[in-house]
Amino acid sequence: MCPTGCEMGRETGGSDSRGEAIGYSVVRNTRSSRIRIAVYPDGRVVVRCPPGIAPASVDSFVEENAEWIAKTLSKMKSEPTRTVTLRNGASIPLFGKDYKVVFDDEGPAGGRIEGGNVRFNGKGVGGKAALGMLFQFYETELQAYLLDRIEDMERLTGLAASSYRVRAYKSKWGSCSPEGVVSFNLKLAAFKPEIVDYVIIHELCHLRHRNHSRAFWRLVGKYVEDVQERRASLRREAKYHEFV
Repeated sequence: MCPTGCEMGRETGGSDSRGEAIGYSVVRNTRSSRIRIAVYPDGRVVVRCPPGIAPASVDSFVEENAEWIAKTLSKMKSEPTRTVTLRNGASIPLFGKDYKVVFDDEGPAGGRIEGGNVRFNGKGVGGKAALGMLFQFYETELQAYLLDRIEDMERLTGLAASSYRVRAYKSKWGSCSPEGVVSFNLKLAAFKPEIVDYVIIHELCHLRHRNHSRAFWRLVGKYVEDVQERRASLRREAKYHEFV
């Protein structure tokens, strides 16, 4: 999670100590002060750096850290994950609770909760179409949750965005634009409410501090007592859930 202002760079690559290629992408960000590497559970390796860093310097930095990258990727592959897919009879998480997916001819395309089930009109639907239906359902549910919670969080923090949006981000869970627009990842709808609330407060605090400085974390900690545990829980949930 970070304020917006990132610019995707070129796809490039390096190699580990065994000479095996490491594919990665570069994000050039005016807010970055140094080169950093992020490794994600889906196998992506992202290098973030200031705009003025030469491509050769990025390549060298990745090669110097190739062994760590390879070990981190290997560890992530060995960690247990949960595949979340929209399939008849499968279960999907919604705000920390599991619901059984039921496809029938009368269910709405966007999904409808009935007791412990979520009913969809989607017989024979699979692949990208099913994932699109799942994301549409999550988007609708998260929007409803935000309508119920945002006012409480604004009252708690004394901070309010110019508008709120729900988006299909790949990796980040929220963002705060220079114009004060706060956006949230629709996949947050799968996580427990206390994690979602932490992300809401996190992004609201970016309205005052457009960085992750000590002042920013002090402000977040003012409203979230167990901020470190919430951050850890968010990371665990992000690694555990794989949406396909």
